[in-house]
Amino acid sequence: NELNRTFISSVVFGKKQLLDQLNAVVHPVSISHSNTWMQSQVSPYAIKEAALIFESGVNKSLDYVIGVSAPTNLRIQRTIIRDNSTVEKVLERIKNQMDEESKMKWCDHVILNDEMHLVVPQVLALHEQFLVRAG
Repeated sequence: NELNRTFISSVVFGKKQLLDQLNAVVHPVSISHSNTWMQSQVSPYAIKEAALIFESGVNKSLDYVIGVSAPTNLRIQRTIIRDNSTVEKVLERIKNQMDEESKMKWCDHVILNDEMHLVVPQVLALHEQFLVRAG
């Protein structure tokens, strides 16, 4: 009763047509669900997580986009550990994503998650900015 993400990834990330078909099914449902959830929030602001925020067009419905950036080698290492994957499989996924540098240029804010900058102070600074903006 659960998705076998490893199997799905192994099938679609090497075949663009299958990946496009999967995204065409998943994205509209996911976007609709998250829009409903966002509208029900009563906090000063809400944050939506989306890996393909620009590719899916979700950014058009948001006030601000926060990117989280890490060097490619670190992203690969983290993904291998998280997914028990291989370098080749991770690189196949990355190949299907928007270039990291280009993506960060489109973001309104960027959090550096590179093991050289503390993440929590960056998040807290953005939190304070968003509270002020929410007034």
